[in-house]
Amino acid sequence: MPEKVHLKVVDREKLWKRIWTGSNTNDCMITISTSDIEDEKKIGLASNHAYAVLEVIQEGGLRILLVKNPWGNFRWNGKFSTDDKLNWTETLKQKLHFYDLAARDNGIFWIDFDSMIENFDTMDINWNPALLVYRNSVWDLWDCAHLSGSTSNLLLNPQYAIEFSVNPADPMKEVICWGILTRIAAPEESRWSEDRYIGMSAYESNKLEKITYGANSLNELVLTNNEHYLFKAVLSKERLMCNKYIIIVVKQHQIKDKFPFKYFLFIL
Repeated sequence: MPEKVHLKVVDREKLWKRIWTGSNTNDCMITISTSDIEDEKKIGLASNHAYAVLEVIQEGGLRILLVKNPWGNFRWNGKFSTDDKLNWTETLKQKLHFYDLAARDNGIFWIDFDSMIENFDTMDINWNPALLVYRNSVWDLWDCAHLSGSTSNLLLNPQYAIEFSVNPADPMKEVICWGILTRIAAPEESRWSEDRYIGMSAYESNKLEKITYGANSLNELVLTNNEHYLFKAVLSKERLMCNKYIIIVVKQHQIKDKFPFKYFLFIL
């Protein structure tokens, strides 16, 4: 189950807890990506480039990641790199196999968690689907031929309701919902038209009824002209006790014919 994290706005403590737990239980795979870097050679990172996270380690108060550049060379030379003379202790060098890494540049390096946040732009986490406590999928067809290309009144949009039953005594603090919308291409289509867009929004409700106008959605809607759209919504226990329904609304722009799709819902 894919999840994208924007590192410049993330809650660092929550993210560390999630990736440390997920990595050490073998429940996730992680990659991190840079954006534009002004002086690549100075810090040892390539612009607009993806790196694999091999290990997530907590050693005392140190939070550190083992990362690999898939090029097999050219690596980080900042804090906790093999060139760092200030932060390594001999004990830590032995524990984290410092001398093996220092022997040659194979693209693998250690970087502390805070430096990773500051120098990388996004993190992609792929979660073990066995963690998901609920999953469902729906095939549907939306005939948009009579629409003007987009809709402001959502009554005409396909909508799906999720009902939650929350036990106040349950220690659960929050629920994470992922939704995936996949546009199904007709056999005669070679590719998805770039001027047509799809998306989904999630809304809280204390009543089982359709959403009319799209204010106050749980996720920020950014329509895409890709064939897949992914959204994530984090729901606190307190909010679910007040609003036990989540209404998922399929959205589109500039689709003027039949729109076949498959909708997946996963809950962690």
